[in-house]
Amino acid sequence: MDNSHEEFLKAMGAYVPPPTIEYEYRIYYNPDTMRVTSKSIEDLPGTFIIVSKEEYYNIFVPGPYKVKNGKVIKLQLDTVPDNMLSLNNEGEYRTIKDNNMFLVDDSYTGPIDIWKRND
Repeated sequence: MDNSHEEFLKAMGAYVPPPTIEYEYRIYYNPDTMRVTSKSIEDLPGTFIIVSKEEYYNIFVPGPYKVKNGKVIKLQLDTVPDNMLSLNNEGEYRTIKDNNMFLVDDSYTGPIDIWKRND
């Protein structure tokens, strides 16, 4: 009769699983501004706090995060309309030529496009 089954069970009984690695989930931040700068499970130079695995994976760097009282908080984005698109005195929008992404004021001296609303 074949003893391979018994040998297998004996070998499995002697099996010791490798040790579980416990990671430290580190959030690095600037100690002057308290703004989060990076995250790592490695021991990097810098100021950091240790967070849970769940917190670690829910913090996206770079992002609007700050350390306060030993906790990471998500900053609310400034939605005050002080940077809204606004018309000049002639009822026009001034943008950099061929790039309507950048609004400029009267102090900009490069080439521009002028846009008007059709109300």
